[in-house]
Amino acid sequence: MHLRRLVRVGVNLRNPVQYLACCGVFEIVARFDEGATGRWLVDNTTEFVLESQFEEASLLDCLAGSLADWSCWSSEYSETGETIRLNVVFSLMGESITLGLDWWYETLDGQRKIKKSAWKMYAGQQTVNGITSEMVKKAGELAAGAPPETLTNLISLKTGMKGRFGLDPRSSRNALDAGFSANDLNLSVETYPFAETLAVIGAQLFFPHRTRPSGGNESTRGWIEKGAFRYGVWTIALPIMLARMAACCAGFEDEGSIFALRSARASRDKYSNLSMASHITLRR
Repeated sequence: MHLRRLVRVGVNLRNPVQYLACCGVFEIVARFDEGATGRWLVDNTTEFVLESQFEEASLLDCLAGSLADWSCWSSEYSETGETIRLNVVFSLMGESITLGLDWWYETLDGQRKIKKSAWKMYAGQQTVNGITSEMVKKAGELAAGAPPETLTNLISLKTGMKGRFGLDPRSSRNALDAGFSANDLNLSVETYPFAETLAVIGAQLFFPHRTRPSGGNESTRGWIEKGAFRYGVWTIALPIMLARMAACCAGFEDEGSIFALRSARASRDKYSNLSMASHITLRR
């Protein structure tokens, strides 16, 4: 029987990218350890508590190794040349797993064109391959310059970037507030590449899409209304399957064990981003 170890990740739960990044970490760890559990600590501090057979140093090597190395990634394309899948390999304690990611679209239409999902926030000349490869490159530079000592440090590393996935409210720059558009002027904006890349893994696997016929953004789980993402915070230790249900605010009668937050999707021209979340009351 393996010794169980606790790893705590300090987060701001109102920031959906930090929440989703922890979900992404949990998903990766659970692929190596099916007995892993996760829960949220919301008393004096706000933390994600992960219990597994792995030490934090080993998890850091696994995550930083793949999220900062483009050779661990590969792409699959449609007949029209559009990227329809990204694959990333994670290695931990002599074992390897591959995660397939296609969070940015719901389906291919009759002309083999991608119909975007609610998670696709970027636009213009940006592509998922381009953003991801740049995220990985910047993550590599950050890790080489200041190797993270904890998972909290890892998701807190930041650098200037000109493209991002749009999941982090901290990296948005509203043109009305700033007086100009950073995207139009091709300016760098402070971005958290490890957090955003882990967040798309969380979005893909904790809030899977294609749950209803395509025809809009409504088919992605977690998007309870047009332009609003809802996520659940569970306070009891759960394995990955039950944690996915709790994240979608499903299957729990005890109101004390789960509460929900709502993040509105803010749009400006062709770009969007998630906003800081607020607490909401679940309907029973």
